[in-house]
Amino acid sequence: MNFPKKPLFRSFQCRRTPQGQALVEMVLVLPLLLLLAAGFFQFTQLFLARIQFEHSCGVVAREWAAGLRGDSTLADGIWASLGPQQHLFQRASLAVERGSPRSTVGEAPRNLAGMEKLAVWTKNHVFDYGGSPWTVHIRCLPVPLFSRLFNQGILFTAHLGVLRHPLRSGRAP
Repeated sequence: MNFPKKPLFRSFQCRRTPQGQALVEMVLVLPLLLLLAAGFFQFTQLFLARIQFEHSCGVVAREWAAGLRGDSTLADGIWASLGPQQHLFQRASLAVERGSPRSTVGEAPRNLAGMEKLAVWTKNHVFDYGGSPWTVHIRCLPVPLFSRLFNQGILFTAHLGVLRHPLRSGRAP
């Protein structure tokens, strides 16, 4: 009997299919895409926290300019105005620094030939808005993706120039 000769070792040939190549590419690229999407989401959350902080500063500045809020309640007002975003910030890091008071008008004009009284009255009652520059600092708690980079939190700072009319501030013109 003659049996056909079979090779002792059968060689295995790799089948190269497009499905297998696509699966390998997807396994390599999918973690990078997920990391990119998570970073985008975390950055958006951080950006919205910044917008809410600046909005809160503006709300309290308008209340102070209208005479509805005193100097000692500025930080409390900003914190309360953060609303549902408070969990993103560190309350102990909130600080409001007020610069030296200023006036929008300097000395009354002197060479108006008989109109000095009108110029002084106009300066004191119409144009003399006093105020001061504010600098507000707060630390935003880092979102989980950035917690290794910013373990102290991310410092947000807002600079405001806040003016108030003398009648609103309680000082006599």
